[in-house]
Amino acid sequence: MKAETKFDEVYEQLNSIRENELSFNEVDTVRFVKSQIQKMKGNLSEIENASQDKRWEDMLANFFQLLEKINIINIYLLQPTSLSMLMKEKISGIIENLIASISYSVAEATLLIKENAKEIGIESINVSVSGTPATINVSLSMKKT
Repeated sequence: MKAETKFDEVYEQLNSIRENELSFNEVDTVRFVKSQIQKMKGNLSEIENASQDKRWEDMLANFFQLLEKINIINIYLLQPTSLSMLMKEKISGIIENLIASISYSVAEATLLIKENAKEIGIESINVSVSGTPATINVSLSMKKT
């Protein structure tokens, strides 16, 4: 999936940050986001593989896990200990790229699910963003089998 490549770019940008220039909390934040990026890439890969193999439960489970990780990142980044870091010019640009990558990954995964909706038994899928910090919410309407 293309979103994996976008996450790779953000990961490399985070790797370029010198930890000795950051506070303890900022170092923890960077490490946390990097670990979540790797996990989200794994979810995206599994979503794609499960789709190809028609393992719908695995595809949906990984989609939900992806969304949970995204929501956790959003909450984590808006903690008071993380907010000062977001104001730094270099890091704020990386966070913007992270947000773009997250949006792209949700769109790509949602479209893949939508592509297979009839086979899975999904009548409709709705994705919304709400609240502060932003959270991504998904509503699936399933056919009775």
